[in-house]
Amino acid sequence: MLNLKRGATATVLTLALISGLAACGTKDDAKPAEAATAATESSSERQSDEEAKDENVSGSGKESASVKPSASPSPTGPYKPATPKRPAQNVPVPGPLPEVAKEESKAGQIAFVEHWVKEVNYAMESRQPTPLFQEMNGAKCKYCKKIKTSADNLRKTKTWVVGGKIRLEHLRPEPRQSSDAEYRVTTHASNDKILVYTKNSTKPVQTVPATKQPNGFVALEWREDKWVVKGFYNYAD
Repeated sequence: MLNLKRGATATVLTLALISGLAACGTKDDAKPAEAATAATESSSERQSDEEAKDENVSGSGKESASVKPSASPSPTGPYKPATPKRPAQNVPVPGPLPEVAKEESKAGQIAFVEHWVKEVNYAMESRQPTPLFQEMNGAKCKYCKKIKTSADNLRKTKTWVVGGKIRLEHLRPEPRQSSDAEYRVTTHASNDKILVYTKNSTKPVQTVPATKQPNGFVALEWREDKWVVKGFYNYAD
């Protein structure tokens, strides 16, 4: 779900979902992360709302893409991963932010990013970003917005993703702030192969290969006594 290198702008699943400008506060050696979401969202947009009345979605599946949930959804049965025949059901909610992730410390940065990627994966699998995920994202985080857009579009168009889990490993806070308003947590990022399905398809309508990016970083800002994500990037070669 990740293509951390700059490429042609697609329409979003962005992580899965799209982009082209360097984020505010970052230097010219950084490039924005793009998403398998671009491919996913693009495929989703091609599916009409008449294509499947999906009754197996996590949650009701009837919400408008513009409606924000007032609380995190709660699973009502056993978790069932997505398959080519149906979307995931009763996806486990990541839960509350760990206390250590609320600390202005390097340990706090790592714990915050670890929880953030859980929220990203949950949003794409359940197609319903939690209110906490939206609170964790800064207003200018383009990657974050694309994740939400992709999840909303998947739900709206009765389309879903099989695979695509994102992993951020070897998280390391940089010893110094890159600017007065930015902290960087470097990471080795990877994601599983993504297959996009719709109820009326017997084969995936979109396939995105697995990727690895050893030079990624999550940009954070400490604002109003909490961390927020400014962006997800890679270092230029």
